[in-house]
Amino acid sequence: MGKEQEVIVCIGFPTWEDNYTKSTVELMKVISKHIPVVYVNYPFTFKDVFSGMKGQHRIPWKAILGWAPSTQQDGKVTVLYPPAFLPNQFLSKGFLFNWSSQWNAKRLIGRLTKHLAAKQLKPLAIVNAFNPFVGAYYPDGFREKYPQIYYCYDEINQTQWSGKHGGYLETLFLTQTQGHIFSSAPLQKSKSTPGKPSFLVKNGVDFSLFNQANIPISKRGEQDRALYIGAMDDRLDYPLLNYLAAQLPKWQFDFFGPVKSDAFHQLVQQHQNINYKGNFPAAEIPVQITKHHIGLIPFVRNAFTKNIYPLKINEYLAAGLNVVTTPFGDLSDFESTVYFGNSHESFLSSLRQARKQLNDEQVLKNASFASHNSWSSRGEAFLKAVAEITQNNQGIINEKKNIETAKFK
Repeated sequence: MGKEQEVIVCIGFPTWEDNYTKSTVELMKVISKHIPVVYVNYPFTFKDVFSGMKGQHRIPWKAILGWAPSTQQDGKVTVLYPPAFLPNQFLSKGFLFNWSSQWNAKRLIGRLTKHLAAKQLKPLAIVNAFNPFVGAYYPDGFREKYPQIYYCYDEINQTQWSGKHGGYLETLFLTQTQGHIFSSAPLQKSKSTPGKPSFLVKNGVDFSLFNQANIPISKRGEQDRALYIGAMDDRLDYPLLNYLAAQLPKWQFDFFGPVKSDAFHQLVQQHQNINYKGNFPAAEIPVQITKHHIGLIPFVRNAFTKNIYPLKINEYLAAGLNVVTTPFGDLSDFESTVYFGNSHESFLSSLRQARKQLNDEQVLKNASFASHNSWSSRGEAFLKAVAEITQNNQGIINEKKNIETAKFK
């Protein structure tokens, strides 16, 4: 029997394949440059699989059912598709929910364990990325066998999809893991567990990708254009967007990403200067945004958004755009860089000011700021946090090169 290869395992909630940028995916791509990663993909339910078989949704249902290879390779990341889950979010807290959750988790860990054994892989840490629905129900022995880390990047208590169970399962899972990594300071402050190591690794940017859209002002066109990249969901302040479109009829407001709200459809129908451009893969975004001047983050202020460290803010800056945002959360890192509007009127004023003050010098300044927040640096900070949590620092941290390799000793 040959020597086992050391890997990092990430049991994720995000799907690996979606168009929009996800912190978990970006971090694992960086980490895989130092040590191979096995990424356990989003667990689709039998209902999802049935929809996929009917062609209603595009999901890897053959791999999920075991009718095709259950893994695919993306560089040094092996994406493992778990078996289909029983849908149980509609159930109340109690025996049936616990039983079905245990059944789901046992199947997922069973497929993972089988893959690790077949490929002779040794996990040096299990990173659970925002999936306490599996983590809180790991089968006997799995939690004790490998170091366990929880990565939290949103306020689960305020998400619609987490339903009745997300909050208390996360609270339980926080006590079951060895340490935690958070994407924002508010999350770290509210969820850190006494006696357990806690680290802050903020979201980053694929700088080389978005900097492709960093062109001189003279080439961006004369018409004032603002954009929003991300999901059109309940985070958006639709009354604010309605106000801006009415007050600036000569501006064009372009939106890129998945539409998850009827309110956005209504907005498009009401205003000719609000345009839905589509949901593009990240690699195709730069060419789509070269004619724009302003990046918008028009989020409402509530218990969910206050915990967000927005991915898009560094993407906008890398493209040279000026950024106008509502003060929805802890944006202290950007106080000297972006424009704020805490009311409809002040947002409008900031938008006009941001456009007026955008010049070639500012474009370069914005990009320079974003260059310090790359996913590469964030991924290395994440891996360093993993090393410290598991107390396996040798071989990961190199004083001269920061992180040379991720082989735990």
